[in-house]
Amino acid sequence: MHAVLGRGRLISIAALAILASGCASMDDVKHAQATADQALAAAQAAQRESDQNRTDINTLSQRVDEMQRAPRRHGGERG
Repeated sequence: MHAVLGRGRLISIAALAILASGCASMDDVKHAQATADQALAAAQAAQRESDQNRTDINTLSQRVDEMQRAPRRHGGERG
């Protein structure tokens, strides 16, 4: 009986030691979260810049289309 209890306790201690050795410290978790937050902020900034560039391109495309549709005016008489 004692051998079974001792063996169970030994297995529990070994399992806890294995689990504890594989766990990240709170500092590691905080660092990983901070890194993830920075990456997310960078991605959001890149998305905003991409959206602004797309808006600028669309505006310029519309201006070009308007210029192409407008009647051409000649700059005066040559001669």
